Amino acid sequence: ARPVAESFINLARITQSEIDKFGGAQNPIYFAKPNSGLENRPPYLLQPQTNGADAVVSNIRADQVIEFWLGGMTPRALEGGDINSVFEVLDSSGNVAGEIAQEGRTGLLGYGKSQPAGLNVQPGMLMRELIRAIPQDIGVRVGLHESLGEEAGAARQFLESVNRVSVVDVNGSTDADYLLGRFDGAAQTEAQQQGIDGMADVQAIEANGVGLFTNGLEPIPSTFGSQYESVAIALEQRLTTRLRLLAAKKALKTILSTDSSDLSVEVAVSSNQRGGITAIQSQSLNDAGQALAQVAQMRIGEEMSIQITSQEPNRPLYVAVIAIERDGDMYVYHPSYWDAAEADAILEPGESVTIPKADDQFYLPIQGPAGYFEVLVIASSVQLRDTLRSLQRLSDRGPAGRGQLLLFTEEAERSRGEDDSALSIVGDILGDFDRNASAAPASRQQRNVNTTQLAAIPITIEVSEANMSTAGSSCSERTNDGKVAPYTSIALKRCL
Repeated sequence: ARPVAESFINLARITQSEIDKFGGAQNPIYFAKPNSGLENRPPYLLQPQTNGADAVVSNIRADQVIEFWLGGMTPRALEGGDINSVFEVLDSSGNVAGEIAQEGRTGLLGYGKSQPAGLNVQPGMLMRELIRAIPQDIGVRVGLHESLGEEAGAARQFLESVNRVSVVDVNGSTDADYLLGRFDGAAQTEAQQQGIDGMADVQAIEANGVGLFTNGLEPIPSTFGSQYESVAIALEQRLTTRLRLLAAKKALKTILSTDSSDLSVEVAVSSNQRGGITAIQSQSLNDAGQALAQVAQMRIGEEMSIQITSQEPNRPLYVAVIAIERDGDMYVYHPSYWDAAEADAILEPGESVTIPKADDQFYLPIQGPAGYFEVLVIASSVQLRDTLRSLQRLSDRGPAGRGQLLLFTEEAERSRGEDDSALSIVGDILGDFDRNASAAPASRQQRNVNTTQLAAIPITIEVSEANMSTAGSSCSERTNDGKVAPYTSIALKRCL
């Protein structure tokens, strides 16, 4: 029932969220007749007769296996949930008639059995995701680009020995998460054709440096090294750690919410210099669980603040906020009071929290260059016990005090053990949800996530170079009062 204008706002956020994998910035647009008000009408000018759904029953086979089309699922939700996902099947009134346990999937066509057996399921019945299955050992798939030349064999041999990394052929039909290659003449020409060769971070890439590309051969600038660096050295000294961070990022984004969440929470992003709300995203019972998302537009030099409000009437929420760089670096914005992490994470009904808090020891400046990054807000009705314990343990090994921010960067990861790594922390997050999923016990090959207990809201931040001299103060100036500026945008790590 969303108006067309709101639908295209959501599409813009989704395409930017997927740009790290597919490359090629897109900005979906629409046209409405001036002064017609059609942008405020739903698509096709029709009011839907039912609420949105994640899947629809397409066929009942003779052996009572139910086939269904998963056209409402997000790409991230389909990363590996081939078995043991569970869907609610809805009757014509939108009420839950039973459940379907997924047993397999080919593309967007899934199949499974009803729970209880013999449930009267008919083609055309809508389905809503209840339990999402996430692989226990989710990792990244790396394709070897032809620019590696004779070094490709050594790269393959090295990568095949790295945990959570698999090598796939680059043949146009295999789904790779990233391409490993050199920034050679062909890649530079591609950057020109994509119109990104003028960006400061792309210009800083040394010719023939080794690094990671998207499937569209768009370079991820911070992953590239010296033009004289061999592929073996790049993998051993830099990119193995980077790929593990990207695996953690990929695993974390598998929990992104669809419209299935029953939680009611609002998130707003604003500029301290301009004031007001520049973006708002909500997951609310009042609009049948539909999430309205808007791309927040921030200017270089501004400082960002994030406000999270619980609209739950009678139950507390556990809230965590994690910023995610395109190259896999992560920053835990909230909680930040590690001497009382569990209390800091709780948001009572009707309560709001603004990040950074007044006594946090960090700011959130936008330093540039222009581009996009994401902030993931995780709101849960179940306690994040293991996650908070692990984060608290990790904070004890770093700077003491309240209001501290935890970083999962390439440099930080190299100095940490496996139990303190980003992959381990993401595993704790998934483990907390798995423990409370109220489903059949998961196999050790997967984790279960009950989507009704979780709202995982990605906020896409667009960084603009406009008016860069008129807003805010620099990172170095803002550290004079003892606070640090840990995160800006795609190149914010320059301020560490």
